[in-house]
Amino acid sequence: MNRFARYFKSALIVIFLLLFLFLAFQYNKQLVRSFDRTVIHFITGFETKNVTSFFIVLTTIATKYYEYLFLALFAVIFLLFLRRMLEPVMLAVTLIGVRYGNHLLKDWFGRERPASHPLIEAGGYSFPSGHAMISIAFFGMAAYLIISVIKERVIVKRWIAIVTALFILLVGISRIYLGVHYPSDILAGFAVGGIWLLACIGIYDFFAKKRIKVLL
Repeated sequence: MNRFARYFKSALIVIFLLLFLFLAFQYNKQLVRSFDRTVIHFITGFETKNVTSFFIVLTTIATKYYEYLFLALFAVIFLLFLRRMLEPVMLAVTLIGVRYGNHLLKDWFGRERPASHPLIEAGGYSFPSGHAMISIAFFGMAAYLIISVIKERVIVKRWIAIVTALFILLVGISRIYLGVHYPSDILAGFAVGGIWLLACIGIYDFFAKKRIKVLL
C-alpha cells in the first residue's frame, strides 16, 4: 500500500508538472485563449447579486490575512492542546513557501489580468493564480495534517477531505467569476500548488515516521 501511494504521488507530480508546463508555454496561444473564453462565458452566465456576494466572501477567506490567522489558530491548538510541533511547523513552511513561490512565478511570466468585467480589484500579475496555488497547498496541507492526527472514524476524515476539496475548487471558480483570473491561471495555480503540496506531504511523512518531533 505504501509503495502504491508513493507511485501514485509521483504520477500526480508528473501530471501536475506537465499541465503547468503546457499552460505556461501555451496560455497566449489560440487553443488556451479559446478555452479561457469559453469557461469565462459559462461561469459568468450565473452572475447574480447573491452569487457575487457568496464568491466575494469565499475569495476573501482565501487571502493572506485569514490564512495567517488560520495558521496561528492551528499552531495554538497543536502546540498547547495536542503537544505537537511538527504539524504547525510544516503548515507554516507550506504557506510561506507557496506564497513566495507564487510571487516568483507571477513576476517571471508577467501575464496581465483580464481587462473586462472585473467585479473586484486585484493587483499584480495573473499567472499562475495565487488564490488557486496557495489554497490547494495550504488548505490541502492543513486537511492532511488534521486527518493524520485525529483518531476519528474514517467517515469523518473523508468529510474533511471532501469539504476541503470543495472549498479549494470554489475558491478557484470565484476568481474566474469575479473577473480577476483566466481559467488557465487557475489550472496552472492548482497544478504547481499541487506539486508543492505533495512535496510538503512527503517531507512531513518522512519526519513523522522517523518520530523527529520536538513535542509529542
